[in-house]
Amino acid sequence: MSHAAEHTHNGSGHEHREASVRFILNTLLGLFITVAIVCAIVYGIFRVFEKQYAEEGRATQTSGLPAVGPGPHVEEFPGLELKDLHRNEDAILSRYGWVDQKSGVVHIPIEKAIDEVVATLPMRPAQGGGPRAK
Repeated sequence: MSHAAEHTHNGSGHEHREASVRFILNTLLGLFITVAIVCAIVYGIFRVFEKQYAEEGRATQTSGLPAVGPGPHVEEFPGLELKDLHRNEDAILSRYGWVDQKSGVVHIPIEKAIDEVVATLPMRPAQGGGPRAK
C-alpha cells in the first residue's frame, strides 16, 4: 500500500472537481443582470411618482386648495398655533355671534349662558357653594 500523494503539481493549481469557475461566472453575471433590472424598475417607479406629484401640484395651483392631505400634520410652530387656537376659542366664548343666521340661532358669551342656566334651576345654590340647609 502506497501513501504517496497523487498529484504532481507540487501544490499549485486548483481542484477541478470541487469549484466550477463557469458556475461562479454565470452566477455573477446573473446577479449583475438582476441588479440592473431592479434598478430599472425602481427608476421607473420614481418617474411615475414624480409625474403624479407634478400633476397634483398643478391641480392644487388651479383649485387654490392646499396640497396637504387629510390626517395629522407636523406643526411648524406649535406654541404659536396653540395660542391662536386659544385666542379663537376665547373670542367665541366671550362674544355674541351667529351659529345659523337663516334659522336665527346665535351663541352668547359663556358667562351670560351660565347665569341663564342658573336662573332656571329649581333651587339656587347658597353663597358658600354648598347646598342650602332647610
